[in-house]
Amino acid sequence: MIMKNIFFLATLIIALFYSCTPKTNNEVKTFNIDTIPTKLAVRKKIDTTLFVKAGGIVVANKIVYDVVIKNPDKSDDWTAECLKNVDCQSLYGAVLKAVLDGKINAYSFPDEKLLSVAQVKELMNDKTFSKSNLAKLQFEEEWYFDDKNLRFAKQVNAIQVGFELFDDAGNVRGYKAAFKIKLNQKDAEAKK
Repeated sequence: MIMKNIFFLATLIIALFYSCTPKTNNEVKTFNIDTIPTKLAVRKKIDTTLFVKAGGIVVANKIVYDVVIKNPDKSDDWTAECLKNVDCQSLYGAVLKAVLDGKINAYSFPDEKLLSVAQVKELMNDKTFSKSNLAKLQFEEEWYFDDKNLRFAKQVNAIQVGFELFDDAGNVRGYKAAFKIKLNQKDAEAKK
C-alpha cells in the first residue's frame, strides 16, 4: 500500500511540474529531442542564435569523435550489446545514394577536396570499401544544453565513413577513411 501511495504521489508531482510550466506565445522552441528516429531523417539545423538567446549553453561549437559501428571481436559481449540496435548500413546506403545522385557532396580524406561522383564510384569499386567492411563513423558535431529544461541537443555537421583493414590472418588491424559528407551547409556551400 505504501508503494502504491508513493507511486501515485510521484506521478502527481511529475504531472503538476509539466502542466504548470508557463507557455507564452513568444516562447522559442529551438529543438526537439523527445523522440529518437528509427529511420534516417534529415533535420533542419539548430538555430544557435535563438538557442543561446533562449538561455541555452553552447557545450561545443565543434567536437569530433569516432564511433565503432561494427564489433571487431565476436567474443566482446559488451560491444555486441551496445551495437545491437544500430543500423548504419541503412545510413550508409542513404548517404551513398545521395552522393551518387548528386544531392550532397563527398570530400576526400585527409585533404577534404571535393570528389566527383565518378571519383566516389571509383572509391566504391575498391574492395577495401566493401559495404560489409563499414565499421566506423566519425562525427563532427555541435553540442547544446538547455539548462532550464535539462535537455541536450546535438547537431551533426559532418560524417566521415571508415572501413576495416585486415592483417594477413584476417584480424582487424585498423580502419581506412573513404569520404566525408558535410551536412547543414549553406546552399551555396553544400552543392557547388
